[in-house]
Amino acid sequence: GRAVLRWLVRNACRFRLHDGSNRGLLFRFTGDNAVAYNTFLLYGPYAVFTLYLAAPLFRQRLKRYQHDNARFGQTPFAFSASVGQFYAAYFVIALLMIATMVGAFVPFFSLIAKAQTLQQKPDPVAMASAAALMLAVLVGGMLMIQPLWLARIQNLVWNHTTLGPHRFESKASAWSLFGIFLTNLLGIVFTLGLFTPWAAVRLARYRAQTVSLIPGGSLDDFIADQEQEMSAAGQETAEFMDIDIGL
Repeated sequence: GRAVLRWLVRNACRFRLHDGSNRGLLFRFTGDNAVAYNTFLLYGPYAVFTLYLAAPLFRQRLKRYQHDNARFGQTPFAFSASVGQFYAAYFVIALLMIATMVGAFVPFFSLIAKAQTLQQKPDPVAMASAAALMLAVLVGGMLMIQPLWLARIQNLVWNHTTLGPHRFESKASAWSLFGIFLTNLLGIVFTLGLFTPWAAVRLARYRAQTVSLIPGGSLDDFIADQEQEMSAAGQETAEFMDIDIGL
């Protein structure tokens, strides 16, 4: 099952890029199965076995695999973010998650411990209030942490991605994402889930709008060079017999 999953993920990357184009030039994904298996079968389980202490390492290897094997025409993308930078991004999120857990569970379990110390049954009203507070802190904390995590990872990934002489810049804002997450949550709750597709589109649109290409030279010359290289390479013939599937 895991072997098939890695194969599907690799081909999903190829499918998504193969169906995209700009000025008639196709995006392509050239990653092979051997590297995909190494990325998922080695670093994926390693992250789990280390109780997710190696999760930043797995994420860095995954993004490196995805971006380093992407092509626009004949020009490869390149990814330069280090494992240390991923650990730095995850470290802040981990601290916030620990603080949220402490703020949520300490008052609740302190009430239980106090009742046990006094050899009394916990007050049902106090327990209900503590449980409500715990839930509120957990939901509120996750609602704040997820946009921050998403913004930090997106900015880290795209600010360290280049396409030939050109680079990308991501300016995703945690506060803007928080507003989108909050309004999406309210929309989904009050429409009993009917707002879910619109919520996904709103989030995807914002994330796409915050990423821009910073040219390192003339884009017209760059496109012209790609057209010439693609014509010389006979890319259509090379992929004629290829089978491409996606998720």
